[in-house]
Amino acid sequence: MKHAALLSISLFLFILFTYAQAPNSNARMLGPVNGAVMPVRLEDMDKEWKIRPISTGGSLEPDSGSSGSVFYNNDWEDGYIKLTDKREARNLSLRFNAYTNEIYMKRDSNIVVLDGNVIPIAEFGLRDASGIKVFRRGFPAVGKYTASTFYEVLASGKFTLLRMHAKRIVEKSDINHVPVQEMTDAEFWYVFDAAANTTTEIKHNKNALIEALPGEADAIRTIIRDKKLRMKGDQDWVILFDGLNNY
Repeated sequence: MKHAALLSISLFLFILFTYAQAPNSNARMLGPVNGAVMPVRLEDMDKEWKIRPISTGGSLEPDSGSSGSVFYNNDWEDGYIKLTDKREARNLSLRFNAYTNEIYMKRDSNIVVLDGNVIPIAEFGLRDASGIKVFRRGFPAVGKYTASTFYEVLASGKFTLLRMHAKRIVEKSDINHVPVQEMTDAEFWYVFDAAANTTTEIKHNKNALIEALPGEADAIRTIIRDKKLRMKGDQDWVILFDGLNNY
């Protein structure tokens, strides 16, 4: 039964995209959601979609001694995955590990981590109460982030507005003044200029955007004025970039 469950996961991944890769490890078994890891014999796995154990228990959080979560979404959410050849798999149960930049997928009682270094994933989406959040990669490297880094895409076109969801381990003191580590959320904003093929980090304000796109300064000021944007919330930024991409 254990081998059958593992083969079911492997076959599911293979059929998911009907995509053949060179033999490599591109999905890693975490085991049952609330149980110990099942033994894995790679020779029993599909040769194109190998699975190996990386957890010894039901928790998906690393045993790092820190509080907080490594995940962007605390709960499993309905989502999709799109490959670089445009094929898509939908109605998936996904979580995004913002600390390691990895996609987790649940199938029945099993969980796999999809290795983006092997599987040619172009983007994925997560559906929450506000709609679908789209995450994409393939943008030019900037700072410590590479073309393999997933960003949330808020607006796209000749100028793409990106938000990087990151996790940081911060050391604090508890009530007894004992040092403790906490996993905290961090956000960084970027603009991808398709014509220049550059990714630029910006602060979340109008002046920083104008500094990053000096050739669009007049258009930015005009759109903000005409649309009466205050540039405080995400929606104002989306409206600005939609206007900029159609200016």
